[in-house]
Amino acid sequence: MDSGLFELASETFFLSPMHFDDFDDFDRKILKVTHSDHSLSPELHAKVKAKFESRMTPSGAEFRMPIRVELLRRP
Repeated sequence: MDSGLFELASETFFLSPMHFDDFDDFDRKILKVTHSDHSLSPELHAKVKAKFESRMTPSGAEFRMPIRVELLRRP
């Protein structure tokens, strides 16, 4: 946006529900995505897994992910 090609028209924030069947599902969809580098140490990965497991139910784990959408327009 700093290049002047676009300007911010609006910004919207919301919480998107997310369901994971188990930690492996979460790990694959969140931690191992190819567009982000979530290089967690083995110790931090174990802490994340323990925290995730504390939210597990017989049907999986439910979270709400914060999302921001920016609407851009040409000036």
